[in-house]
Parts: sequence; C-alpha cells; structure tokens
Amino acid sequence: MKYALISDIHANPLALELVLRDITLHDIDKLLIAGDFVGYYYRPDVCFELLEEWNWIGVQGNHDQTLQDFVSGNSVMMQIYREEYGSGLDEAVKRLTLNQRKLLSSLPEKRELLIDEQKVLLCHGSPWSINERIYPDAKLEVFTRISSLEYDWVILGHTHYPLVQETNQTLIVNPGSVGQPRDIGGLASWMVVDFGKRTCQLKRVKFPTQKLIRETKLLDPKVPYLAEVLMRKPR
Repeated sequence: MKYALISDIHANPLALELVLRDITLHDIDKLLIAGDFVGYYYRPDVCFELLEEWNWIGVQGNHDQTLQDFVSGNSVMMQIYREEYGSGLDEAVKRLTLNQRKLLSSLPEKRELLIDEQKVLLCHGSPWSINERIYPDAKLEVFTRISSLEYDWVILGHTHYPLVQETNQTLIVNPGSVGQPRDIGGLASWMVVDFGKRTCQLKRVKFPTQKLIRETKLLDPKVPYLAEVLMRKPR
C-alpha cells in the first residue's frame, strides 16, 4: 500500500486542492496528516470538505489545539495568538461547521500505527511535545533520541520544512507544509510513502498565491509575515 503524507494545511484550500489532485496520480490508498489543519489562513471549512472524499488518519497540531481557546473564549490566549499569527482562528470559529469542529477536537496529539508490519508514530511537533520543532539540521543527538523509541517510522510536521533522516533503522520524515511552505514560497510539499518497502519520495506542487496575499493584507495588515512567506525565495 502507498500512503500520502501531508501536514500543515493551515486553512489554505488553494494549495490543498492542487496537492490532492497530484496525489490522485500516484495510486495512493490513504492519507496520513500530521496536524495543523487550521491557523494562519482563512478557509479551513473548504479544506475539510476537500478531505471528505479521502480515507485519512490525522493528529492535531498546535494551532488545532489553540482553536479550543477561541471556541471557549479565552481572551488572553486569543489576543496573544492574533498578534503573532493573525486572524486565522477567528475565521475558523466563524466558518467551521459543528461537525468539522468536533472532528478536529476528536483527533489525538499522536498515533501509533502498524502498517505493513512497520511500527509508525504519527505526531506533529516531536514524540514529546506538540510544540517542539525538529528541523532538518537538528543535532544528531535529537535524531538518536527519537530512534531510541524503536519505531520503524516517525512522522513529524510543524516546521514546514521537508525532512528525511534515517538514524539507527528509524526513518524520521516530515513532508513539509501544504498551506505555508517555508523553504520555497508557493510550492506545497507532500510525500509518497511505501512503508513495506521503506521508501519515501518528496513531491512539490506549485499553487497560486496572489489571492491569498491580497486576503492577508486585507484581514491581517499588521502581520506581514503571512504574505511574505508566500513569496519566499529558495536559499
């Protein structure tokens, strides 16, 4: 069986629709989603509608968890969030249906899976923290610590940077971000994985950014990062 790994959709249906279209070309059986369906951008409801046609398993990301503060009216956390990340979660509260909200809140922080006799851990930040970032240039000790958990695969998200690292027979992978890639603006990333064959391949999909940039300037003029990251050039 082939799986598609995706992460960090961040309420960007323009990117998600094109990634899903690309996935249909690769004989994929199921999606694994490493969290952050919401946050930053503005149409998480459309993203969940796009996913309705797919067989997928997911976990929560940090933005997904923070949404609960907005639903419950935690004004202190809400204001801190808005200043750094913009109004994406305000839009999520307005636009997500009750069933979509229930689905998101029901997702666990991490999942242990057995796929083709491979032990797989699906999480967002790290095996220990939803907020920890494991970048491709992390120290060897970080990867060694992850490998000590003795999974065959550990799937991460959160950084928005793709990663493939094998340490002590553990494959540690991050598919990067669908909705807000940070290595190359406007170039969504995802991975094709065959767990039984222990292979993974990074895929990139260009998505239009101008409409989203206009939205960020209209809805979040005090958070210029939301537009700037969409125009980021490769280093």
